[in-house]
Amino acid sequence: MSDVCNQCGKIHLKPTPTGVFAEKTEVDDLQLIINAVTNAKQALNPRNIPEDASQNQVDKWVQANQRILAGYQVLEKEWWDEKVKKYGLIGGQTINFGTREFMNLSHG
Repeated sequence: MSDVCNQCGKIHLKPTPTGVFAEKTEVDDLQLIINAVTNAKQALNPRNIPEDASQNQVDKWVQANQRILAGYQVLEKEWWDEKVKKYGLIGGQTINFGTREFMNLSHG
């Protein structure tokens, strides 16, 4: 059996429980960071820039949102680095936001 998805042609990693749980405040912090990353990515979508904006305005908009995105991506990486160290994780995890459990990601 192939690891390739029949629907999209990608290989999806399977989450498996670690038995390690983050604190609620830690998960809340990560969710805020992820929301900020998502918002910055949406702001960079060309469809979200007004058609009547000058090239100068577009350039400033894109540069500002690239800096914002980069900053929040650094915060997200730092969050994960701290949790890997704090909880003795191996890296390559995700988190179940409902249960707050860290999940290892692997090929089924």
